[in-house]
Amino acid sequence: MLKKYQVVYLGNLEKVFLELLSDPAIELKAYLMEEGDGDDGVLMTLAEKKQIPLYRVSSNQDIRQAFLEIGDVNLGVIANFGIILDAQNLAAAKHGFVNLHFGLLPERPGRHPIVDAMQNKDAFTGATLHWATAQVDEGAVIAQKRVALNPSKVPDQIFERLEDLAAALLKENLHKIIPTPSGN
Repeated sequence: MLKKYQVVYLGNLEKVFLELLSDPAIELKAYLMEEGDGDDGVLMTLAEKKQIPLYRVSSNQDIRQAFLEIGDVNLGVIANFGIILDAQNLAAAKHGFVNLHFGLLPERPGRHPIVDAMQNKDAFTGATLHWATAQVDEGAVIAQKRVALNPSKVPDQIFERLEDLAAALLKENLHKIIPTPSGN
């Protein structure tokens, strides 16, 4: 039997979480969510049901403590997570961390790329899968999906569409960026 690739998820997006859960080559080793995050309980319930350890974190120190308890991890997946990981935490996963950014990089970095794209009257927006680095949204782009930016939509509606794109990006690219499970 092949050893599963051990992944930790940092974020609060249900579709991304479900994508990780559905992959038979992945063991979701832990789920980290921000303290005070407005999670409606769906992900917490899923994590509990699947016996995935849940860590509520509010700082890099909390994240370091969580990784001490979690142990070895092959990859971290970040999506809609407001704590910027420092270099020490980015080194906690053997093969690094990938981030799902809800904007087109490098054009729209930062915390509010949807609003920025709307204010700049961009024709397109999208989702970007990239390597996380100590410099926010500066890591190498792995893949992107673009969609036309409809000015009649509100940011929340666009966010929902980009969540679908982000989950698709992860599904299409995860096995391109990780070694085969036997190569752990």
